[in-house]
Amino acid sequence: MTLRNIIIICGPTASGKTDFAYNIAQRIGGVIINADSMQIYEDAPIITASPDLEQYEAAPHFLYNYLSARYKFTVVNYIKDVQLTIDNLASTPIIVGGTGLYINALINGFSAIPDISESEQYKIRHYCNDQGVEEIYQQLQSHGCAMAERLRPNDRQRVFRAYEVMTLTGKSMAY
Repeated sequence: MTLRNIIIICGPTASGKTDFAYNIAQRIGGVIINADSMQIYEDAPIITASPDLEQYEAAPHFLYNYLSARYKFTVVNYIKDVQLTIDNLASTPIIVGGTGLYINALINGFSAIPDISESEQYKIRHYCNDQGVEEIYQQLQSHGCAMAERLRPNDRQRVFRAYEVMTLTGKSMAY
């Protein structure tokens, strides 16, 4: 996917991103594409400040409120959906949202990590919990895992995920 001629609007919650994107879309005839991890779910349009009906009708909006919250959705799914959406557009895409992971993956790409079965994940997570975050972080460092340099030693969730991926795939999440 090429990012030429794409407008990206990102920022914190309640900073006016939706209205700003809507105004730009009105001026240039653009199409708005969601980049908010919660606004993809059909069950939560009110609590996530999804665009209102007037905005939906005045400018095309994509990837809003289209999945059940029961669906496991990843950044890989998001990138694929954005690619399919952009490939079928004639207008300028305006990508708007506050999910940094989505925006970063669009701009910089991401490491393709193979699917890991739930039973394998459970075993590794159990081991990590038994060892503790400090020990797992040290193991990442001792194995020369490039991801360790990007993580805070006490970031339990990310340290455990990095260890899980390294252990089960032999690869670092860092690229």
